Amino acid sequence: MVAWMGSMAKALANEAEPLPVPLERRVQFIAMHEAFAEAYRVANEPATRTVGTVARKNDCRRAIERESRALSRTLRGAESMSDAQLAALGLNVPKKAARHIGPPAEGPMVKVLRVENASVFIQLCDAERSGTRARPDNAVRAILFYATGRDAARPPEQWQYLMQTNATTLCLPFGGQFPAGTRVHLCARWLSRRNEPSPASMPVSAVLGDGITLEGQTARLKPWAA
Repeated sequence: MVAWMGSMAKALANEAEPLPVPLERRVQFIAMHEAFAEAYRVANEPATRTVGTVARKNDCRRAIERESRALSRTLRGAESMSDAQLAALGLNVPKKAARHIGPPAEGPMVKVLRVENASVFIQLCDAERSGTRARPDNAVRAILFYATGRDAARPPEQWQYLMQTNATTLCLPFGGQFPAGTRVHLCARWLSRRNEPSPASMPVSAVLGDGITLEGQTARLKPWAA
């Protein structure tokens, strides 16, 4: 503590690189440090250590501790003080607030690659970079929904959850769930690291075939997880 206060007093007395502290406070702190350093020395010398000198040392310590805390708050709150300067003075550097990275501003583009019998092959694309299969930087996975019927225009509550996936090219095997000729509508949202959803994609549609799920022909595409 004595050493740190001595370093602070020396920094406050440095006129070549003055700290953003009023002159009156600088002079006051330097005087308080000198008083505390002397009281500390006297109280720790066997020849001069008495109840009175120890009490004097403790009074000086409490006074300069209060001023040190106030001075630290002043320096940490000064816009002109850099993190490096604060660290050099032995002060804790304020932690920067973590920047919140939200979900993408646009939903994914869903492309139906093909339909083979009851399996629908789709690709999810970044709407701003439709030529790539990579997800947007602020999306860690996608969530898929489906609906059936003639019309894809329906309120959100009528879409049913299908799956979450970190793949962008998938095989969706609907075999056995719906009869041939069923029109299946699909839409998706990106999810951020905090599970915050992006806006929904434009829905796409596919008409299922004879209801037989493909076997052995989908290795290069990731089927959904049951």
